[in-house]
Amino acid sequence: MAEFIELLKSRPGKLTYASSGLGSSIHLAGELFKLMTHTDMLHVPYRGSAPAITDLLAGNVDVMFDNLSNVWPQVQQGALRPLGVASLQRTPLAPDVPAIAETVPGYEATSWVGIVGPAGIPQPILEKISMSFGEGTRDPAVFKRLAELGATPAANTPAAFRKFIADDRAQMAAPCEGGQSSSGVKYNLGLVAQETKIRYKSASGITVFAPRPIPLRRVFVWRNHNCNRGEAGSQRPL
Repeated sequence: MAEFIELLKSRPGKLTYASSGLGSSIHLAGELFKLMTHTDMLHVPYRGSAPAITDLLAGNVDVMFDNLSNVWPQVQQGALRPLGVASLQRTPLAPDVPAIAETVPGYEATSWVGIVGPAGIPQPILEKISMSFGEGTRDPAVFKRLAELGATPAANTPAAFRKFIADDRAQMAAPCEGGQSSSGVKYNLGLVAQETKIRYKSASGITVFAPRPIPLRRVFVWRNHNCNRGEAGSQRPL
């Protein structure tokens, strides 16, 4: 990971990273990485992970942040090289792959799945539902299957989940509200589309954007878990 960051610093704005779409959690992971490492990469948004992975395999983009379950087969086949995981600790599924936080302290960009319900659920019912889901995630068969997908069950309390959501939103505010890299490039999700200069036809048939011919590389930065977020105040964490 340190070598990759040095490469980015030596070639500011020259390398590309794919995402599943503008404003997606995967896009946010890339922008947060740029802010915390003071580097610059060109964001290439796709309409979902599948066409992005296709172009990554074809060498039309340099790297990609994505959910582990989406790319693990290609990693096992040797078609993609994992550079790091975006959780604070290494994943048991690939213990030899370092966490990005080992090189970039505090970097965390895990997406997640949570259970939510209407805001007016009575507290006793809320606690009972939460307890039931917690017991389910501790079932050995469920735990084993989640681990195979690169997921780590939290089974936390409603209060802890609420705090987690608040902390997650606060962390991702930096790339959303804007920041600046050491190369002077300002990042803001509302302006990211303006980074693009010319269009080209990708191997997957999707028109994407790039400022120049892209070197062929097959390296990969992945993310853990999945993501589901509701509107603030309309749902209650379980």
